Amino acid sequence: MKTLTKIQIEKYADVLIWALKTVRTNFKKYDTILIRCDLFGLALGEVLHKKLIEQKYNVIFRTLYTPVLEKDFYQYSDEYQRKYVAAGEKEFYENLNGNIYINAPASLTNLKDVDPKRIGEVAISRKFLRDITKKREEQNLFGWTLCTFPTEQLAK
Repeated sequence: MKTLTKIQIEKYADVLIWALKTVRTNFKKYDTILIRCDLFGLALGEVLHKKLIEQKYNVIFRTLYTPVLEKDFYQYSDEYQRKYVAAGEKEFYENLNGNIYINAPASLTNLKDVDPKRIGEVAISRKFLRDITKKREEQNLFGWTLCTFPTEQLAK
């Protein structure tokens, strides 16, 4: 599969920043922006990170689970582990100003054998974090955007 050129990745990052600033027009220096990125989208995430740092934002960068880590978590965790939310997450989301999600899946079927109830437990336990960002978005304190970065799995 042909990958994006460096120039295309730079332009993609520019579009994501434009989108983020369009949904929330009052970003200011040192606002906190989270980049969540699948590993196959790392090239875009790195460029985006640099551009946001240069614009004087505080950038938090989190990579997402690989397909193996994600499947292992849902397959081998108990209910307590699936409902666990790390200390500080609530406070983090209460102070977050932006979120950019780079979807670049390495697998589209890694969870096909996982009980949907297990996936639902995680979603329900983290719903309060989405509620925080939704409330902040309504107050124009938070904005978000997302994209899909081309991967081999998406091309199949």
